[in-house]
Amino acid sequence: MPGLSTVSCAKADTIPDVPNIAGRLNITDPKPQTRHPSPEPCRRFKFTHAHRLHGDDAFQRVFTNKLRKNAGPLAVLARPTEAPHHRLGLTVSRRVGNAVKRHRIKRLLREAFRLNQHAWPGRYDLVVIVHPHAALSLEAYAQHLATAVDQLHVVAEKRRARGGSEG
Repeated sequence: MPGLSTVSCAKADTIPDVPNIAGRLNITDPKPQTRHPSPEPCRRFKFTHAHRLHGDDAFQRVFTNKLRKNAGPLAVLARPTEAPHHRLGLTVSRRVGNAVKRHRIKRLLREAFRLNQHAWPGRYDLVVIVHPHAALSLEAYAQHLATAVDQLHVVAEKRRARGGSEG
């Protein structure tokens, strides 16, 4: 929209100018409003093309790494990566349900990944295999993913410490 400005992460110290309705009411503001600087860098909660695993080769590399944890109806496989962020691949078979149910579960899992990826340790290529179950809430899927990624990170660190292969 014309006339509206957005504040980027680098310029988050002041609030953009808004029309002065206080001046019309003869109200003065003793000090300008400022935003509190964030303690950590700005994070983008996006799920772009780069956040997806693409192709059979990428999936096979994760499957052959043999780093797997089950969390509720999800089996999460992981492989450490040099990418600057986690990447996600989903497999939902027809045994889970009809197309509507499968796509809803996939949307919820992508959303849980998008919202929580910055809180997870390490950087991994993740493949989530969904087993048949009744659809859960977004919070439940986010909890299952977080639990699995935390457990996978512990196992991956133990492998790295003893000099095992990372895949």
